[in-house]
Amino acid sequence: MSTEDALMALTEGYEPQDENMEEPEQEGYFSTSIVKSTFARTRWLVTLLMLQSVSSLILKAYEDTLSQHFVLALFLTMITGTAGNAGNQSTSVIIRGLATGEIGRKQILSVLWREFWAGLSMGCVLGLVAFGRVMACAGSTPLDALVVAGSLAMTVLAGVLMGSASPLILKRFGVDPANSASPILATFMDVSGVFVLCVAGKLFLSTA
Repeated sequence: MSTEDALMALTEGYEPQDENMEEPEQEGYFSTSIVKSTFARTRWLVTLLMLQSVSSLILKAYEDTLSQHFVLALFLTMITGTAGNAGNQSTSVIIRGLATGEIGRKQILSVLWREFWAGLSMGCVLGLVAFGRVMACAGSTPLDALVVAGSLAMTVLAGVLMGSASPLILKRFGVDPANSASPILATFMDVSGVFVLCVAGKLFLSTA
């Protein structure tokens, strides 16, 4: 039994399977009724809508920090959007790998390790670009730019890891990643991006 099989065995009901075994056949686009398809997609969206509202609670809790350092609020969507884009790239790559059979249970750790380094590298590069962009904004300070850049780098890394892991986790539990991975990622990045930026702003700017 491989390391990955041993890890999977910790989940109740898992039994190691031959990598060459055929996966259960998925319903096609036109063979699935529009009612069933709409219900499956709407169910996820309603759940994620409620989870996404957590962002408003975070913003409310850090309202004083954002009002004192308004430049953070200006670049909030840049952070969540960039991290979401990076995560969606990873999600698309992983879903394609799952569809072609290139990625299986035995490649899970290798995939996550590879995506970790990709996310770290992209986070550093994008963080540098973000630093320059914030400095070009009138009224910003180097510390403002550093907080935004650091928050973006951390959120990009989290987005890439989440974007890589979510299709693998969803597939493991029999959920179609195509319907759910991207919406889950978008919600996760919105909430985490807001949280990271607000916490960083509170820690480094409130005492400045």
